[in-house]
Amino acid sequence: MQSYNPEQALCETRREFGEHGGVTPSIARSSTFTVMDPVDMPEIFGGRRGPENGGCFLYSRHFNPTVDILSRYLAAMEGTEAAICTASGMAAISSTLLQLCHHGDHIVASDTIYGGTHAFATDTFERLGIELGPLEKDDRGAPLPFNGWFWSVTHKPTYVGGVVAPGPVGIDLEPVRPCSRALFRKTASDAEWALADLQRMFFRYWTAKEAVLKIGGEGMKDLARCRVAQILNDARLAVEYAGRTWTVDQIFFDGHMAAGE
Repeated sequence: MQSYNPEQALCETRREFGEHGGVTPSIARSSTFTVMDPVDMPEIFGGRRGPENGGCFLYSRHFNPTVDILSRYLAAMEGTEAAICTASGMAAISSTLLQLCHHGDHIVASDTIYGGTHAFATDTFERLGIELGPLEKDDRGAPLPFNGWFWSVTHKPTYVGGVVAPGPVGIDLEPVRPCSRALFRKTASDAEWALADLQRMFFRYWTAKEAVLKIGGEGMKDLARCRVAQILNDARLAVEYAGRTWTVDQIFFDGHMAAGE
């Protein structure tokens, strides 16, 4: 996978110069903007015509040239289709949740989320008929389904992964890095390593086994009972555990190996 270069992307995005030819964008301090032709006002107020297609900015509370430029530059730096700038983190969180959630929906979240988000979700959302539920696990550490949906999460310093499915599911993510021979021996038996090159396959084995073990809630303490039975292809392994064979899908990206069943 080709690495993303935010500096290059920022250089390639459309540049904005200052009002009088300055090399940096001007700061727009006006709260309102001039509509040159009153005929255009219904489309501008309806959000159908903006500054990109013959309209104009409407009101700085919505967005203005300065914020528009910042959003475009941030989108380029992050490699996203678009970006929206808000005045605070809570403004970003609340507008996102209100856009996505509707009456009767359920939000599944950790009980350690930011306090302001928790208060907003339990107070405001409760009045809107939207419920907030925690991510709960049983005594063995296996995730408990929420409203009939099973879930699994994994996180590393750079990425966070999650999956939701109608049946038991597990996911794991690991950065590919050098490991000791002792860890190789702990992860798989000689018979398993005979299936493939040890150095190349280590993190495929590790993530596949941990994804399967998460389903049962036993964790890595049951590693010895979890066995790679077959390498199906470059993106799929067959793993035997608890009396059945699990098919684990895998993907390599940005120096990380991810696996899910």
